[in-house]
Amino acid sequence: VGLGFYKGKDDEQSFTVEGDTPGDGSVGMGGTKPRENVVTGVDFSLKLLNRKIEIFGVGAVSIINNDIQGGDVPYDTLSKYMTEPLDQEIYDLASKFMTVNMGLATDPGVSFETGVKLRFFGNFFQVKYEMANKQFTSFGLQYARNDYDAIRISDGIAIMDNRLSLNVGFDHINSNKSFTNKITTNQIFFNAGFNPGPALPSIAFNFSNLDRSGDQTITNPIDETFRTIALTGGYLVNLFGLNNNLQVTYSQSTREDPGTSIANSTANVLNFTVRSKFNFPLQTRLSIDKNLTDTGNDTTFYNSDFTAVTLGADYQIAKIFRNWDFQIGGYAKMGNIVDETNLSGTTDAIRNLFNIKASIDMKKLGLIYTGVDFYTFSSDAPVGTDGKNSWQDMIWTTRYSINF
Repeated sequence: VGLGFYKGKDDEQSFTVEGDTPGDGSVGMGGTKPRENVVTGVDFSLKLLNRKIEIFGVGAVSIINNDIQGGDVPYDTLSKYMTEPLDQEIYDLASKFMTVNMGLATDPGVSFETGVKLRFFGNFFQVKYEMANKQFTSFGLQYARNDYDAIRISDGIAIMDNRLSLNVGFDHINSNKSFTNKITTNQIFFNAGFNPGPALPSIAFNFSNLDRSGDQTITNPIDETFRTIALTGGYLVNLFGLNNNLQVTYSQSTREDPGTSIANSTANVLNFTVRSKFNFPLQTRLSIDKNLTDTGNDTTFYNSDFTAVTLGADYQIAKIFRNWDFQIGGYAKMGNIVDETNLSGTTDAIRNLFNIKASIDMKKLGLIYTGVDFYTFSSDAPVGTDGKNSWQDMIWTTRYSINF
């Protein structure tokens, strides 16, 4: 069992603008007011049968004050404006942890998650339920979801001495629960990987299907499907005295929306990469990418055909001084883009990126990196007085980092 406490408070001075006086009711920073947030939480875990069964749970309660300007309001004054009777002891206790005034939200936020994990016969099965009401807020977890609940089920297994792994799962999510435009999301996924061992190719397969539905508006309800399929193959092979890592990846992503066909899209991506390691400290990379994207319908559409070739190399000199390592490298990525739309027809563009970089790893003294990126772009789209659209850009980056 564990207990947690978090408190976050905005600096009132940082929210004021010239002419404002903190606490006078004025609003700075475009209407944003300083806030304060307190979160308390508890978690537990019960493990049985040599950890083959685990029951777990996490819960938290949050309180937020959306306007702390002026500080605490005295109990006698505040109690006159409360719709519900306010106990003096509750006021005294709350004021020890946060600002108590009219900006204090009366409804606390609640979030919790509970579930069970089972580990039998090589399987890792998990089912859990999670939820958070609309009021739940944590400054420490800026991207935490609220106003939703979800059931998640997954099962994974590794067999054949971990050479074959399988994972399958299902998520059911209800979001925007406190609004009229509730959204329901159902997702299924399946992942498989097979790595037979040295000198043999490996393969991985991934599939995901996500359906979203709900009444976003009366005239435009949500009804859409996102589907992704990916297949990856890898092979370690020794050719011409070089250690080569070959990888081929193909993926297809589709979006279907029966209510808005112009939002339908299909993207096919193919990548081939070879990474080679020489007998001396040189590594090279060759990568070829092909990306085809079709969006819209027969009358309103945008289609894109992108092809790119990347060549790169890195050379490392170890212990140039004491135990310092020096590395120099770079790459060139040359791409061609052909776009077609129902409005502007077909345009052809060339986009290139050239990079040169160097770094010195001084171990405990840190790392120094410097690099130059040079971009070029040209298109036959009629933009500008010359009838073409082209530009060049250069970015020089230098940084120093140290870990301690």
